[in-house]
Amino acid sequence: MDFLSVFGPSTGLPLLTYDLVLCCITQHPPWLDQDVTDEHPAANQLLACMGPSYCWVPLFYCSGWSVECIPGPDPALHGTQTIRGHFDGNNSHTDVVLEGDETADVAEEREEPDEDAIFIYFKNEVERSEDEHLKTIDDETNAFLDYMFGPRDSRVRGWFMLDSYLPTFFLTVIYLLSIWLGTKYMKNRPALSLRGTLTLYNLGITLLSVYMLVELILSSWEGGYNLQCQDLTSAGKADIRVAKVLWWYYFSKLIEFLDTIFFVLRKKNSQITFLHVYHHASMFNIWWCVLNWIPCGQSFFGPTLNSFIHILMYSYYGLSVFPSMHKYLWWKRYLTQAQLVQFLLTITHTMSAVVRPCGFPFGCLIFQSSYMLTLVVLFLNFYVQTYRKKPMKKVVEDLPAGKEVKNGISKAYFSTLNGVMAKKAQ
Repeated sequence: MDFLSVFGPSTGLPLLTYDLVLCCITQHPPWLDQDVTDEHPAANQLLACMGPSYCWVPLFYCSGWSVECIPGPDPALHGTQTIRGHFDGNNSHTDVVLEGDETADVAEEREEPDEDAIFIYFKNEVERSEDEHLKTIDDETNAFLDYMFGPRDSRVRGWFMLDSYLPTFFLTVIYLLSIWLGTKYMKNRPALSLRGTLTLYNLGITLLSVYMLVELILSSWEGGYNLQCQDLTSAGKADIRVAKVLWWYYFSKLIEFLDTIFFVLRKKNSQITFLHVYHHASMFNIWWCVLNWIPCGQSFFGPTLNSFIHILMYSYYGLSVFPSMHKYLWWKRYLTQAQLVQFLLTITHTMSAVVRPCGFPFGCLIFQSSYMLTLVVLFLNFYVQTYRKKPMKKVVEDLPAGKEVKNGISKAYFSTLNGVMAKKAQ
């Protein structure tokens, strides 16, 4: 029997050895024609080894390939079937040994097979299997989240990075690993200046914050948003407009991971506090949930305030890169106070929807208030440690001549966390 006439022509692969073919058979390949198997009884023997009762064990040898099929309880098969294929120069020789049943010998002169094609085939099969496992994990994760939070908002389906939680999760893991590995990598290396990079970065975040602030004000005004409580559906097209801006707000939390990366590269490890990392990592993940379940309505208020604070904060950072601007940077403490006021206003706005419900999910209001409360507690502790326990000094007067202030860092340095900044005198 010409084995390749059964399995080979439609595959486009040179000389499919038995173990390769048998791995394919377990997936029921479309090129396996039943008429062909009827014509070649040996093919039926191979098909008989399919199913959960049997186990295929592929083995690789330098001189060839081998696969063993160990039969299960099927009474039609006895003993162990050993199928081997090997290469011998320009000759390919394949033996089918059916212990206790049948022995067939097939030998045919062919050109030397392209082993790269075989390895590529196996590589593609492994990648396909990995994709299937990843899709299974993704489906189970999404099913769990849907079970926990209910149906998602259909208006944001298909938006970039929203349909699956895995990208957001893995990017957060990469962020945390980058901090840990980055600090180790930079330990015995000189700190980087990054003046030009920081200038462009601060400018970019400032402009993005301006866009978000203006667009949130205009879209909420267009929709006639109620400041005390606003539901998710009554504003129509204006709700979609708000949701689009809030997607950019969510995505900006990914961009702001660079705040910490710049600290690592500049060896400002004292700035990488628990509050800083906690806020950056949690906001990115929380806003993935917000965009999927509550992408408009009452959700607009916090980002509106935060965008305004970011305009001031990243403008300050951008100006602080230039030594000639130091004498104008007397207002940093007020930024710290403004950030604290922002937290308190956001909690007040959230709780107002609890007092006067409008259909916005109650559980989301409680979660947001609880999360913001953790920030208030942590930030108040930081503020007291920084401003109340040590006397204030004029930063401009303390700066040595020619000393740079990069992203708010100098002799008196700042700790930032998505708009949180405080002076810590050394």
